Amino acid sequence: MKYFSPELRTASIVPRWSIVWTQTRDTVANHSFFVALYADQIAQAIEWKGPHGSLLFMALAHDLDEVITGDIVAPAKHAILDTGAAEKYIEENMKARLPYVVERIAAIQAKDPNTYHEAKAIIKAADRLDALIFLVVEQRLGNSVIAPRIPECWGSFKEAWDRL
Repeated sequence: MKYFSPELRTASIVPRWSIVWTQTRDTVANHSFFVALYADQIAQAIEWKGPHGSLLFMALAHDLDEVITGDIVAPAKHAILDTGAAEKYIEENMKARLPYVVERIAAIQAKDPNTYHEAKAIIKAADRLDALIFLVVEQRLGNSVIAPRIPECWGSFKEAWDRL
């Protein structure tokens, strides 16, 4: 089914932060919600003139490939030897299981590639900001295990912000 794919609901059960202890549970859907809100706020802060509807859709959909792969942690993701095969696998499965999402993002990109890439940069900063805020909240809840990751996460967010 092109529209209303049941796969979308999977995002609400795919966990994030799977290799570290956290006090709160985060999922792809939860993360995507906050990324969309932060992306909108970032766009307002930098006075981005692009289409906010497209930005919000892209932000909500930015990690939907994880309904196919799960949240692959960064160390494993960076160690994948055949990234081309991994990308092909994800692309084929996204087209089969979430065709509307794939088609909508392709249409946004085709309409204005420059605006698409600007939106991707905003979403990257929002994604990093969500990770940072998640870690700060965890620390405030008393999670000292995750606290050492905050400076690294802050640097990652700052790097994404500086690219805007």
